[in-house]
Amino acid sequence: MDLSLPVAGAQAVAALFAQNTWMRSSGASLQGSDYAWRIAALIAVGALGWWAATTMRGRDRRPNLYQPRKLFDELCKLHRLQRNEIMLLHTLAKERRLDTPGLLFVHPEYFQPTNDREEEGYSEALAELRLRLFGDDVPKAA
Repeated sequence: MDLSLPVAGAQAVAALFAQNTWMRSSGASLQGSDYAWRIAALIAVGALGWWAATTMRGRDRRPNLYQPRKLFDELCKLHRLQRNEIMLLHTLAKERRLDTPGLLFVHPEYFQPTNDREEEGYSEALAELRLRLFGDDVPKAA
């Protein structure tokens, strides 16, 4: 965390108070406008410190870890999937009622076709995508 801005503000406030003490010890009197400038400077330094603290705190926050859509999109990019393959994965995730579609990249058993779907080429497309994602080392579920 970079503290240079709040430290500079604290130094400015210390300089204001030091100047005020010096002026009192020399017998000089402060006028109303001098106080107004000092108060305005203190408010500005406080606001600047508050802004710096909230900005720093915002950078340190952890990202929301449960973002299934972003995870799915990143996995699709990582595997360099084509649009039709991504649509096939979306369809498969809906069929399997998965809240986290990224699970398709971890569990090859989800690629077994169900009897509900009798479209031409669907089973073959699933088999090709499974082979592309997992290779041929994955045992098929019975």
